[in-house]
Amino acid sequence: MARSVFGTRPAPMRFRLDINATEAVRMISEHFDTRTRINMKLALDRVCRNRPGGEEHDFRRSVAENIIRCALAGRTGIGQLVDAGERAMITTRGEREPA
Repeated sequence: MARSVFGTRPAPMRFRLDINATEAVRMISEHFDTRTRINMKLALDRVCRNRPGGEEHDFRRSVAENIIRCALAGRTGIGQLVDAGERAMITTRGEREPA
């Protein structure tokens, strides 16, 4: 296990992000500590709040996947997670809007 300022945490691992919601919740709760899970939820809410389409499932899923990837890379601070979510929002918006 890797050592961090907040104690030990498991080494990053790969998640299949194309799994059903029940499996995803179980995997996230097994892999991330409580503080990281709270930061991930806050980041998702901050990014999606007051955004056009921010309540759409596909939009939130795209943002959440980027946040999960960020956390898996060991970047678990709220600012880092929000930045990852914002990057997904820009990418998702670019895919939805015709050029």
